[in-house]
Formats: sequence, structure tokens, C-alpha cells
Amino acid sequence: MKTYFIVLIFSFLSSTLCAASLNKREAIQELVQKLERLDPNIKSHQDDWLKVRQHLEQAAQQSESAAGLKLSVAHILDQWGGLRFRVLDRDDAQYWALKGEDIALPGAWFTLRGAKWLVQYSANRKLSRGDSLSGKEFSPFSKDFQSRSLWSLPVQQKLMAPPKNIEVEVTKQSLNQWALDLTQQSSKRALVDNKRICVEKVWFWLDQAVATNIASKLDNATTLCKAIVLDLRDVFGEGQTNWPKVKTKMPIAVLTNHGTREGAVALVKSLKQESGARVFGEPTDSDHAPQGKESLTKIDWALVVIGDGGNIIPDQMIKDSYLNAEGVDDIAEAGMGWVRSELMK
Repeated sequence: MKTYFIVLIFSFLSSTLCAASLNKREAIQELVQKLERLDPNIKSHQDDWLKVRQHLEQAAQQSESAAGLKLSVAHILDQWGGLRFRVLDRDDAQYWALKGEDIALPGAWFTLRGAKWLVQYSANRKLSRGDSLSGKEFSPFSKDFQSRSLWSLPVQQKLMAPPKNIEVEVTKQSLNQWALDLTQQSSKRALVDNKRICVEKVWFWLDQAVATNIASKLDNATTLCKAIVLDLRDVFGEGQTNWPKVKTKMPIAVLTNHGTREGAVALVKSLKQESGARVFGEPTDSDHAPQGKESLTKIDWALVVIGDGGNIIPDQMIKDSYLNAEGVDDIAEAGMGWVRSELMK
């Protein structure tokens, strides 16, 4: 009888693993079909494409999870010499922006780093950038958490401190509305020798409404403040063709990282060229807007075609970190420090 049960359990596990592997293989097959339809370079580089395709098929066999498969696919496609592609899932802000679905959030965005979720940006007084979520059950973009109106979170706010349970209320709306609301709320003022500094943060999705809002802030900063610090880390989207030039000469610090792309890079270029802004952080991604997008049915991914546009190399290179729980945000500190020194001249 014991042997019979062992055989049953083994059969169940084998069938489960085979089904999971089959789903990943089907997902890669669908991905390959879409890539072959989207990229005309494949026809003229068949040998190179065959190698890429083989690597994608191997990734489907070897990856232990959808997250692992996504990382492998992104790495493989980065080596491909044709069009550039970005693979997005529910953990990516741009996935929600392109899908147009409502998303439940407590006024904060979470990013997965290793086995922990970190607070990436927050307008919630209970959560700060760099806080880590230690609970194994927490997954902010899962269907379970997306269906709740109250999240109970085991938050570790300092590196060696034990986690404490925090309850946060959740609101559900589109990322467009989240981005606009939180960008509007992000305006802060700092004082240096009685001189005001405008501190602004764009929240991820730079659609037309957010672009209009930030353009208005740049216009108003001329009369309100003596300097500007503009945080464009992890910002993507259309932006606008013509950004306003800051009319009065003043110190402008712009914060960037590898997630700064598309319309946000165009804004950095405009501020740098037209208003003499100084850039702090990591090199940006491409300034080209997505040229096309496809949704996959076998796996919950979006495939985005991106162009090979120009990027921005910061005036001062600083690696972005998530140590704000210890009071550290190196890029923000460098930008603010430079502005202070300029105002005190």
C-alpha cells in the first residue's frame, strides 16, 4: 500500500512538473512566433536567429519559474542583433500602463529584489523607499492582493531590525491616474539660506496629463524657487515634443537611472541643452518610444518593441540603491548637495 501511494505521489509530481514545463515551452513557442512576425531582420540573419531561438527553447526547459524564464529571455534578447525588445510582466509598471487595467496600491510601488519586495517609491506615510517586505506570502501584483482593500504587511524598516506588521489601505485605479495623482502630490520645498528649492518627482508613467503637469511645475518654478531637483528615475512614456525652457538661469539637478527612458530622456535632454541642467545617477535607456507591443496568451507577458535611440550619460555617475531605510539615497543626496553648493556661491 505504501509503495502504491509513493507511485501515485511521484506520478502526480511528474505530471505537474511536465505541465509547468509544457506551459513554458508553449509560451516560448508563442514568443518566437511573435518575434518572427515583428522583426524583419530575422529573414536576413537566419543563422544568428537560429542560435537565439535555440537559447530561448533551452531557457524554457531550464528555468524553474516564470520570473526566472523572464530574466533569461530578457538576457537572450539583449544579445540579439536585430530589433530591441522588452519583456514585461505584472511586476513592471509599464505593463500596467500599456494594459490600461486598474491596479490596487497603497500609494507606493514595490519592486522585487532577490527574495524580497522593496518599496521603490512611496507617498504613503507608513512606508518609505527601501523598506523591505519579509513575508513570503506577499506579492503586491498577484490576484490575491489585488482583490484586497487592506494589506497587512510585515515591513522591515531598518537592516538589522525585526519586521513589524503594518496595515495599509489600498485604492484601485489606473496607472495613468496613479501617476498623475502622485506626481501632483510629490512637490516639496527645501530651504538653503532662505532660498527655496523645488523638489519634484515624476511617478513612472509620463503620459500627456503627467507631462502637462510637470511642464507647468517647471514654468512655475521660475517664480517659486531658486533651484530645481527633478527625480526622473524609472520614468517612461510619451512625454511631449517641446518641453518648456526654464526662463530664469537657476541650478537644475536631474536624477536618472537605467529605468529612465523614452519621453523622460527627451525631458532630460531638453533641460540639459536648453537650461544647463546637471544630471546625476545612472545612464538612461533609449529615448525612443515603443514602436509596437504584443500581449502573449500562454503567459501573462507583454512584448514591447523599442528603438535604438540616444541615451544620456550623467555628469556625475552614481549607482542607484535602495538603502533609504538607513537614511541613504545617494543620487538624491548628490543632486541636492550640488544645488546647495550652487546657491551658496
